This record gives sequence, structure tokens and C-alpha cells, in this order.
Amino acid sequence: MAIKSAYSKDNLKVLGIVIRSKRLELNLSLRDLANITKISHTLISNIEKGKLVPASNTLRDILNALDLEFHDSEELLSGMRETRHKMIVALMNQEYDAAKVILDLLIVHEDKYLFSPQLVNYLILKYLYYAMVNVQDTDIDTMIEHYSKMIDFYGPVQTQMFYFIIGLNHLNNERYNRSLESFNQALSIGDKEYDIFIKQYLVVSKVRQYQFMDAYKIAKDIIKEFETRTIYIRSMQVKLQIARIYYVINKTSDIERILNQVRQFADKFQVKDLIEEIYLIEAAVQIRAKEYEKAEETVCKMPDQFSIPVALHKFKLALVQNQISIMTKLYKEILEYPDVKRHYKIPKLITMQIMHKVPALYDEDEYLEIVNFLCKKSVENNDQDIIGISYNYLLDYYHRKRQYKKAMEVAEEFLHNKRILQKL
Repeated sequence: MAIKSAYSKDNLKVLGIVIRSKRLELNLSLRDLANITKISHTLISNIEKGKLVPASNTLRDILNALDLEFHDSEELLSGMRETRHKMIVALMNQEYDAAKVILDLLIVHEDKYLFSPQLVNYLILKYLYYAMVNVQDTDIDTMIEHYSKMIDFYGPVQTQMFYFIIGLNHLNNERYNRSLESFNQALSIGDKEYDIFIKQYLVVSKVRQYQFMDAYKIAKDIIKEFETRTIYIRSMQVKLQIARIYYVINKTSDIERILNQVRQFADKFQVKDLIEEIYLIEAAVQIRAKEYEKAEETVCKMPDQFSIPVALHKFKLALVQNQISIMTKLYKEILEYPDVKRHYKIPKLITMQIMHKVPALYDEDEYLEIVNFLCKKSVENNDQDIIGISYNYLLDYYHRKRQYKKAMEVAEEFLHNKRILQKL
């Protein structure tokens, strides 16, 4: 599996973004740069806007004037051609350690790739890795914002992968409806060989939006294809998405059947991520069945006892059992997780839940602000799980206040949003 084009001449247009950014950083006007380079300011403007393919010599003169070196050696170009295939194969096969080794070798030469015809390919490989493994503290949003402006100058597979990265970024940030749009854009162009991988994440997005019929159909198809390609870990991950569908529609026997299938594989090959996901689903089923002791045992079996999902499951167990002291302790601990501090939803969700349970921590204005925020954001992102939770808390608030007319309005709004969003 290889990205079929190294780069097109249009990729050179993307360097216009680099030129404009550096020019502004140096506080130079177009005419200032034109005077330095002896190149028409109109030509420079057209290069910055991507309106033309600049000649290599012109690019070199402009970049040199900005104290940037243009790199177009055959060694650099052939080096990218030799590595990109290995990188894509490693990512698609979830050999993330191998992909990281390849990426690290590319990053060593980042200062060259960013000022070369290989700029687009380099950025795609770098940020595809970051998005697929959900690396935090990266500048992926800035990259997407900058280079989306030049997407018309990418080759078909580059465009496909760029939309894939955007979709993964939305999915990682739980913007499920927007991720769906980007994945569909990625599926509309490029190399069909990559579609199966994009569809895997499309299934995740659809499950989170409760688009179960579509998700189930796509999942069954790609499970077969993954198994044909002997990419069994991804096949098992998709099976767990079907288990999540069964969890929401409360088909416990079907959940157990899938979990047993995946468990046999995960235990045999010691796939930590699969093992944790199995336990998370299993614990959720047990909590719903009020089998709290079993759920506690299941949570304690999870490989990483310090992960956010484990902490949240422990918090949920304390919540449903009214274990106030344990819940309060876990609440404080969870808020200290760096990833939780950055998360738009988790701190507010657990604050809402603990305020509801612990009168001493209840602040009515803050509570109502949080509940309304979660209602709004969950609808905005079509996050069906949180839509259900947040609206139920809002309904409970107005019932407790005996504002029954307002409660009816909230109930109607909730049902309206559920109907509208599940059609999308």
C-alpha cells in the first residue's frame, strides 16, 4: 500500500503559506520583500495565495530573503518516497512503535521538509500518526487551519488523507457529527484501498451518534475485509463497536458473545487496548444490572489502573452506590489528570454529578450553568450519550424546583433534538 504520488507541482503552491507566515513574522510588507528579492510584489502575492506554481529559483530567492533555505535535492525527495510506504503500512496495521521510529527519522529533517516540495507529504505522515494515536499537546489544529486553505493543490490521495486527519481530530475531540462529515469527504476521493481504515473510524462516529443501522452494516462489511487482509486487531476493534451498539439497545447475551470472541484473541496475543475495552464494556453492563461487586472486580482487572476510563468507572460505581466519601475523593483525583483538565466535557460532567449528590458542594448557579452547557455542547456535537445524561439532569432540576411548565419545555426540546440528530 503506497501513496501513489510523491508530490505534484501544485504542492509547491502550498509553500505560499510558509512564505506569508514568515514575511508577517518579520513585519515585512509585500513591497518590502519585493525590494529585497527584486521580484514583483504582485508575483509574490500570487505565490502566497497559491494562484500559480512558482519556479524553483523564484522560491529559493524568496525563501533565502526570509532566511529560509529551499530544499529540493533528489536525495531528500527519494528519501521520502522510500519511507512513506512503510509509514502508511505501519499505521494501518497498528504497528505504532514502528511508525514512531519512522516518524522520528523524518522529524530529524523537518527543517528541510517544511521548505521543500515534500511539505504536504511530510505533514500528512506526521499528523496522521498524531491523530491515529491521539497524541495530546500537538499543533494539529493549527496545521489543519493553515493547510486547509491550500487543499485544492493536493493530489487525490493527499486530499483523502488530509480529510481523514481532520475527521480523526474531530473524533478525538468528540465532535462526532463533524468527524462524520470529514470521513465521508475522505471516502469520496483518493485510493479505495484506504477506505476500509477510514470506515473503521466512521463506524465509531456513527455509534456515538446512535446511527446504529448504518454503523452495524458498515461494521459487518469491514470486519470481513480486515480478516481477509489478516488485520485481526482492527477486526476485533470493530466487533467491540458492535458490542457497544448491543449495550445501548440492551442485548446482553449478544454483548457476552462478542466479548468472549474478542477476549480469546486479546488474551492469546496480549493486546492491552482490547483487554481494557472488554473490561470497560463488561463493567458498564454489570453496573446497569446493579451487580456492583462484580463491576468492582472487573474494574480492578483492567491493565492500567491509573487510566482515565478506570477512574471514571470507579467514580460511577461510587455514584450509583451513594458512596459519598469515595466519590468525593475520586472526583478530586480525576480533576488533577492533565488530560481531564484540558477536556471540555469530563470536568463539567463529574462536577454536575457530584453536586447533584452532595449538598455541601452544590452551587445552584454553577450547577445550572454546567447542565445547560452540557446540553448545548452535546447537541452541537451530536454526542448522544451526553444528550441523554445532561437533559435528564436538567429535567430533574426543574422538577425539583416545581417548575413543571419549564420541565415540559425541556422534555420537548430533548425529544426534538433526539429526533433531528438521529436522522443526520
